[in-house]
Amino acid sequence: MVIYYQALRTVEEDVKNIVLAHSVGIQESLEKHDIEYMKVYIEEILKDIHDPHLVIALHDKRLVTGNIATWPYKKITPKGWVEITLPPSKFRTKPMLILANITRHRDGKILLVGYDLYRLQLFKDTLGITLVENVAISFGIAFFVSLLLIYLLNRHMRNLNQTCERIMQGELTHRVKLSGADDEFEYLARNINAMLDRNGMLLQLVQDSTNALAHDMRTPLSRLRIKLQQALEQPALSEPVQQNLYEAVEHTDGLVTMFDNILQIAKAESRTDTQQFKNFDIGLLLHDIGDFYATFIEDKKQTLELHIPETPVIFCGDQQLLAQAISNLLDNAVKYTPRKGTIAIALTADADFITCTITDNGPGIPELFWEKVKERFFRLDQSRHEAGTVLGMSLADAVAKLHNGQLNLEDNNPGLRISLILPSHP
Repeated sequence: MVIYYQALRTVEEDVKNIVLAHSVGIQESLEKHDIEYMKVYIEEILKDIHDPHLVIALHDKRLVTGNIATWPYKKITPKGWVEITLPPSKFRTKPMLILANITRHRDGKILLVGYDLYRLQLFKDTLGITLVENVAISFGIAFFVSLLLIYLLNRHMRNLNQTCERIMQGELTHRVKLSGADDEFEYLARNINAMLDRNGMLLQLVQDSTNALAHDMRTPLSRLRIKLQQALEQPALSEPVQQNLYEAVEHTDGLVTMFDNILQIAKAESRTDTQQFKNFDIGLLLHDIGDFYATFIEDKKQTLELHIPETPVIFCGDQQLLAQAISNLLDNAVKYTPRKGTIAIALTADADFITCTITDNGPGIPELFWEKVKERFFRLDQSRHEAGTVLGMSLADAVAKLHNGQLNLEDNNPGLRISLILPSHP
């Protein structure tokens, strides 16, 4: 746009220079000669130049000399630069818009020198069209380049996002695909892969250490429990000593259970046992688990409701791990549901999913911690004084992922609703 106005200004200055050049020359002659000489002089200029776009006129009150038929002003003639539209006459067949310079001289003589603005208007129109065309071409090129950049960025970002999604879904060994290009995106992909390799190594080290510790501790803990049990069988033990031994046995059982859960989580997370999947009736499994916990539920005056279809619901999976996961979820519900509360187990199945839902009317879990409770050893502040290994939810989540399912937590208002959603065809 700046170039456009600069070009127009340059052409207009050229027109003014042409006008001023003729005007100055005629004014010098006008100072020295009379009107008759000036008439011939102006006619000779017009004849020699032979430029139909040049307009020269001299007005001396009685007649007009030059190439205009009549003076364009009837009353007062202005001075300086003006734009004038000349009507058709014997000198031109069409109206003409000129840029003129008007000067006054002695004896009331008025000199008008002008130039046709047709060329300026033509240049303005041509330049305007060219400017619009260039803007359109530039916009088209910029638009195409923008689309190309967006495509390239989206392609690289899609690659990164897909990698992040698959890692979040549990595929910790997945990495960003490398294109082989020597650019910043390739460097970024390599750095991300290196970071994932490092994090995977550290995570595997922690998990291997935890699993090895759990495996190695089970045998000495079992021996310790046997020793404590033998000590309890000794005669003549005082009541405080017996109570302490009973508590020691309970704590030992808790540690053994915790290590067993760690090993079960490791087994589920390893994803190497899918070849051991087999078909079983998950409805019958829920009945067995409900019967096992019936005594504990009755002791707390709680009510257990079972909503299980009468027809078998066949599922292909690891029956032992699923039984352990559901038992942990039900155990949590029994533990945190108050006396005379209600616990419900529901099973639904369709062509795509099998859903096992356990609900209670206990204190529930704030939505902020619904994902955190699935982590190993995470415990809410209000439950830190409770006994337990805080691995039940982690095991259930690991078992769900092993079967390509998911564990969802919802508000039961009051209480908690936990849904173990499994694909009908894992």
